[in-house]
Amino acid sequence: MTKSNKSSVITEQLILPATSPVRKFQEAQAQASAPTSSLPSLKVSDRDTVFAAVGTIHPGRLLAIIRQNEQGYIREMQNLYMEILERDPHIASVMQTREMAVSGMEWQITPASDDDLDIAVAIFVSDMFKGIEESFDDMVEHSLTAIGRGFAVTEINWNIDTDVRIESFTTLQQQRFTFADSHDPRLITDNNFVTGIELPPNKFVEHKQRSSSGLTNRAGVLRTVAFLYMLKGFSLADWGIYLEVFGMPIRLGKYPVAATPEDKEVLKQALILLGTDAAAVIPDGMEVEMLTRKFASTGQEYQTFMDWCDNQISKVVLGQTLTTENTGSTGSMAMAKVHDKVKQSLTVADVKALEKTLRRDTIRPITLFNFGPTVIPPKVKFAHRSEPDLTLEVEKDVKLFMPAPDGLNLPVAKSHVYEKYGVPVPEDDENLLEVGASPVLSDSQVPDGEFKAPRNSLERLQQFRAILAVQQS
Repeated sequence: MTKSNKSSVITEQLILPATSPVRKFQEAQAQASAPTSSLPSLKVSDRDTVFAAVGTIHPGRLLAIIRQNEQGYIREMQNLYMEILERDPHIASVMQTREMAVSGMEWQITPASDDDLDIAVAIFVSDMFKGIEESFDDMVEHSLTAIGRGFAVTEINWNIDTDVRIESFTTLQQQRFTFADSHDPRLITDNNFVTGIELPPNKFVEHKQRSSSGLTNRAGVLRTVAFLYMLKGFSLADWGIYLEVFGMPIRLGKYPVAATPEDKEVLKQALILLGTDAAAVIPDGMEVEMLTRKFASTGQEYQTFMDWCDNQISKVVLGQTLTTENTGSTGSMAMAKVHDKVKQSLTVADVKALEKTLRRDTIRPITLFNFGPTVIPPKVKFAHRSEPDLTLEVEKDVKLFMPAPDGLNLPVAKSHVYEKYGVPVPEDDENLLEVGASPVLSDSQVPDGEFKAPRNSLERLQQFRAILAVQQS
């Protein structure tokens, strides 16, 4: 039995066990497209080490990087993306917010149907991923970098024994790829450094995240953010110059008419020291005067412009600003909820894209190698549903369960209420909490066809409990 190489270097061949149904299927059908075709032996250098700082970004430099990227040579653009995330705290923060909104979710493997075989396949895949949970989480986090960079590729390290399993994942930086001769990423190797090679099937997790339709190397929100990053850099540099020139008073030195050149040089050095150390020694007879200046501007325009750039960046990455900015202005709660829903809609889209990628590039080959081509692969699901507002849910449920004409008088099981609100079912011998003097109203207190409108949330909750008690009695 041949096992795959445990290193990140691609194995020469993926050999299936003789008992594998996929191997039997391949031998019987002799299909050229069978997933067990030989994978080429490649030497992949660790090209993460070639990252170099892009340097000062100006319009000419940015235009040159964009033109290289348009031709498929993405290394400089990807280096710029890394530099942006390292240098700009706001961009790093909003990108982390969007990525962690997905990576922090719980995931589960759901069967394709209720069939016993599909359930068994789902359990098999779930146990495999849980066995390498740390590596799986790293792969998910790396895949989500495609939100900013357009794509992300992770290598699958297979382990073949009695069955075919994923042993681990190895993340690959975007700088290792090129789009010179293809619309899809091609892997740069020592033998093909310019155009790269096509990615072998069933060996990589290739996640693409397009902020707009078009080519993958032009996708990613950081492409739009790069221009704003450049403008922020100009404003920050100008602000620093302004503070250096106008942030301190003018230091005026006066020396006697008979002062020698040496005395003048001593006074000059003293004025320089006063600007940094606020202390200096000068000869007797010389004077130092601090001249304060008044300006119509205080330099606040620079910060205002940088705040505007941050707002635009938040809109690009998160679709809104109210969940990231606090500029002192007030907004309505309704507007804040609208902005939060916009961010949630982006999260849902990110989740759907990631679920499709994981099913195609990991779950499908696992199912194919171990159970054959006729078995439908299970799905991976992330808990991307937002937590409901319990206050609104209670009010809605009370309206449904209240007798007519104020409600719909809908019968409901107690177990549903306990499960929905996460309340454990009390035991028979447990002490129960009571709300108010009369937590459960009797039939005489609630005449048929009559029900007083609640004056507040507490009365509404009491009536809700009373209705449940009457219906279940």
